[in-house]
Amino acid sequence: MRDKTLHFICEKGKDHFAQPIINAINLTVIKRVGSNDLSHLIHSVGAKNIWVEWASHPAIMVSKIKRPWQKLIIRLHRYEMYRKKWMHKINWGNVDYVIFVNSELEKEFKKTINNSVKTLTIPNAIEIDTFSLNELSNINSILAYGLHFHPVKAYDKLIELFAKVTNQNPNFSLTIACQKPTHQLYQKCFDECNKLIAKFDLSDKVELVELNIGGDELKTHSNIKLLLNSHNAIISYSNTESFHYAFAEGLLCGLQGFCRGWRELNPYEFWNDWCYDSEKSMIEGILDWGETTIGKRQQIAKTNRKYILDNFSSNVIGNKYNNLINNLNFNSSNYWENRYAKGGNSGSGSYGNLEIFKTETINHILEKYNLCSVIELGCGDGNQLKNIDYKNYKGFDISKTAINLCKKKYYNNKNLSFELTKNYNGETSNLTLSLDVIFHLTEENVFNNYMKLLFNASEQFVLIYSSNTDIQIDEEVKHFKNRIFTDWVTINFKKFELIEKIPNKYPYNRKLNTGSVSDFYLFKKK
Repeated sequence: MRDKTLHFICEKGKDHFAQPIINAINLTVIKRVGSNDLSHLIHSVGAKNIWVEWASHPAIMVSKIKRPWQKLIIRLHRYEMYRKKWMHKINWGNVDYVIFVNSELEKEFKKTINNSVKTLTIPNAIEIDTFSLNELSNINSILAYGLHFHPVKAYDKLIELFAKVTNQNPNFSLTIACQKPTHQLYQKCFDECNKLIAKFDLSDKVELVELNIGGDELKTHSNIKLLLNSHNAIISYSNTESFHYAFAEGLLCGLQGFCRGWRELNPYEFWNDWCYDSEKSMIEGILDWGETTIGKRQQIAKTNRKYILDNFSSNVIGNKYNNLINNLNFNSSNYWENRYAKGGNSGSGSYGNLEIFKTETINHILEKYNLCSVIELGCGDGNQLKNIDYKNYKGFDISKTAINLCKKKYYNNKNLSFELTKNYNGETSNLTLSLDVIFHLTEENVFNNYMKLLFNASEQFVLIYSSNTDIQIDEEVKHFKNRIFTDWVTINFKKFELIEKIPNKYPYNRKLNTGSVSDFYLFKKK
């Protein structure tokens, strides 16, 4: 039975991005918020499932002392990736998954930091209940907000763009709201914005609002809700932004959205319908929106809110984490034993047209190479065996129920015998066989051990019927994982060569959900 707790480890004051997700995870979440390495060490001891927020000091510490039975997830946001010392100190070999909030960051990480650790992009979540749908008006009020007046937000460029908008239609206003500058860098940006407002004579159209953002504001969003309720459009004009909470919150409240598409970290992944590919097109979009009716704005508001609800709500994103943690704790042996014990079978691949195709192919190979002895690893319920001309066959399986089914079904066939995989005792055969098994071995150690046994037990040939790709059909099917297994064979069993690939007569049709992802691959010992 899997551990139903998740230990969340984070530096003090940095858990606000994760909280909406934590609220929706169907495990008991134990929050461990500390400020020193010793606290992170203490908090990780004994924890089965661990989520470390931010790839910084806690991640370094926990990754170094993680045990084999523990499952470790690290969520990397962005800036950590450019702290090379952090990246080099984390023991990535002990990390089960690195989670990103943007797929471009994931690609950059695999290219520049580590390409062997498992990675996954899961967007941030928005607290839906915190933000209600606005009562919109015909006022052309646009809002941009963030935590700091930081140069990366490009508020200066936004003011320059806004000046061009008002040159064509003066009936617009812009509010830029951030925390009161507490750093020289932020103060400089704030001062530059004021200079531009004066330069373009926009003092009656552009307002810079200095917010008092404390710990409670990050939880209650009281100031932000007031701002959102008094505006009709939200704009994201950052030079680089991995997700942009402010934009998502604006859409959730029903505001029209304008997103700068020509910037680092392509925002089209999240905000395709609101992105503009140039300054010119964005200005045109803003001017067009300025002419829309109340009725049209209300229609847009419902569409925008629905998009956030469907894609970034706590429940939607929380379910992605639930699936990830379930998959990390998945045990393929238990799955198949439970499946057979409950009356299930080996699956559609062992029945109907696919059974016939496999039978014909195996019989052809047995006859062509005059193979007398066969070992199959993963014989399942044995339905595939009934029309194959085996002279000396031994089937192994991890499921006791499946082995008993086979023994009962073929008790009078002296050419066939069956045994639990754990009782394998060094037997070898002319041909070893693997049918629709490899993509069910989701755990790395289980896959490696299975492949070693499959090839070590062969005297001449190995016949594999499986998919051979790393493109996943459905990430949420926890007992299925595609692999390029031929690469594994090339690296680990150089004494075997692939001599024939036999394409499936009934290839998989995703739309109709028919056929199979598997083809036959025949290896011969050199």
